[in-house]
Amino acid sequence: MSKLLINESPLQILPSLATRIGLNEAVVLQQIHYWLNPDHNKNFWDT
Repeated sequence: MSKLLINESPLQILPSLATRIGLNEAVVLQQIHYWLNPDHNKNFWDT
């Protein structure tokens, strides 16, 4: 059983990045990084 309240991966945002470029921008940048990183993104297909 997961220790998380909801069985989903948490969204991680670097506070220093959010301070520097803004919270919304940091969220978008982190999501792009996640989507493009095949080590973490199980929906990534390399053709």
